[in-house]
Amino acid sequence: MNAFQALELTERKNNAIKNITEVIYRNITNKIKFAAVMGQKRIGFDVPMFVESYPVVDYGLLIRSVCEKLRKNNYLCARITEKSILISWEKAKQKKQKK
Repeated sequence: MNAFQALELTERKNNAIKNITEVIYRNITNKIKFAAVMGQKRIGFDVPMFVESYPVVDYGLLIRSVCEKLRKNNYLCARITEKSILISWEKAKQKKQKK
């Protein structure tokens, strides 16, 4: 293996994490929509250890990537167990009212 092949493997891993994050984020937003309609301001979500048709990736890195995407979209995200995260949008409302 040469350096270019090693870089290609790293790029594939990074692309896989991005793609899996997008799939999980879509699942989370569907769950958030349902919860918001029901009057909730936070949800728990179990991040899957793998997603069908995608390669296995570093689970800790995947959870960090999902939380980072949620935070970029003004959600609060906290890891509460090894595989569960808590997502809240309550503070986003408070920030919007202050503006």
